[in-house]
Amino acid sequence: MMPAGAYTVGIALYITCIVLFICLTVFAHKKYQERNFLVGICVSFVIMLVFLFIPYISFGYYAAPISLIPGIATGLLIKNIKRGALSGALGILLSWIVFSVIYMFVIFWIFGTYIFAMTVLPSVFCGAIGGAIGGAVGSKRGEKVHQEGGKLNES
Repeated sequence: MMPAGAYTVGIALYITCIVLFICLTVFAHKKYQERNFLVGICVSFVIMLVFLFIPYISFGYYAAPISLIPGIATGLLIKNIKRGALSGALGILLSWIVFSVIYMFVIFWIFGTYIFAMTVLPSVFCGAIGGAIGGAVGSKRGEKVHQEGGKLNES
């Protein structure tokens, strides 16, 4: 049984995550004005949500390393390090928010206990790292294609 304060902390952290997601998405989209940013958030959201439905990932400590995969996919799509990192992190955060809504009983468990610091935050940070890695690889690949006159050099 969880103490009553954990429920308050869980709801407060959950609402904070939702507000943070909305503010970052709106402000970043206004600044960048590109559709790929929102598509990147959707890509990392869908991939991570699929991974979260696997019980050993969502309720274990495997969520952080697995979140590198959607982050890298997002970064490759966006082809910019900063935008890839932000888009990857926002997609992972959105997937945790939606996962908590789908399984309503885990909102207090995930956001009201140490699980938030041990699972959600590291997976968001790893999503950002993966997005930065994918953005760096995508931008280098884009430069290489541009330098070769539209053809990718396979060497």
